[in-house]
Amino acid sequence: MTERGSGKNEQDQGGLGDTLGKVTDQVGQVTQGVQDTAGQAVDQVGQTAGGLTSGLTQPAALQGKNLDLPDETRTFELGETHVVTLGDFKVTRSTLQPGWKWSEHVKPIAQTESCQVKHTGYMVSGRLHVAMDDGSAEREFGAGDAYVIPPGHDAWVVSVEPCVVVDVSAETAEKFAKEG
Repeated sequence: MTERGSGKNEQDQGGLGDTLGKVTDQVGQVTQGVQDTAGQAVDQVGQTAGGLTSGLTQPAALQGKNLDLPDETRTFELGETHVVTLGDFKVTRSTLQPGWKWSEHVKPIAQTESCQVKHTGYMVSGRLHVAMDDGSAEREFGAGDAYVIPPGHDAWVVSVEPCVVVDVSAETAEKFAKEG
């Protein structure tokens, strides 16, 4: 045990105090460096997120249109397609009568060997048979069915009632039953 004022203990404590002071200064510098780096990272993330979203359009105001009052109507033998446009989104509703067949009633308009339009939609009523050109698939769709039909197919109504389909494919809105 040392006595107070002996000098040895004060020297030891002074050395320890100096070391502790240096360590505290270093921890302060490291903490400030981490805070600066974190702040820069947050700024960079904000700039990147701003860059990713800067090209996106803001949602338009609430919109709606009735397909009974279309912006465009395409009429062809045994069928009719209504198109409505809501900003850059288009919806079509086609009514195809019994006996309608793409290869007989739309092919002369499209001027292609088979339907080259991708369809994505919903069957409201009737039944539609679809066959792929390459023979890889055939399927019948009926009321309540959702569908995706790739380009390269023929289709025909197989029901005694009209076939009504609602399609949300931009390609359908732009190309179906339009002169090619």
